[in-house]
Amino acid sequence: MELNVQEQCVNLIKTAAVQRAYKERGLRVHGWVFDMKTGKLIDLQIDFPKILANIMDIYTLM
Repeated sequence: MELNVQEQCVNLIKTAAVQRAYKERGLRVHGWVFDMKTGKLIDLQIDFPKILANIMDIYTLM
């Protein structure tokens, strides 16, 4: 479950609209999961800069 949430957050921050909102308004994306046993939301504290640094080569066209 956590990996799926992380991947969907990464997919979201790669979109142009989210990147624009990040630059213009300081938008932040959080990855949360709901723990059925405790009824609490768990913040996965995803390190987006680290993840994106590892995949940026894929998006570099030069």
